[in-house]
Amino acid sequence: MQMYYLSKLSKSGLAKPKDAAALCPNCHSRLRYGKDSEVYKEDLITKINEKEAGKKNE
Repeated sequence: MQMYYLSKLSKSGLAKPKDAAALCPNCHSRLRYGKDSEVYKEDLITKINEKEAGKKNE
């Protein structure tokens, strides 16, 4: 697993757990280098927010 930060680090330079996601190497590469990285990132953020809100993964 690799850590990917969904938002920029805070001004203090400290990472916050809510801003990070543990990803497999394939997903990490897709977010870093994929042609659809921005769309994929937004989709990932939406899925994480739904999970945290208690919604079922569809």
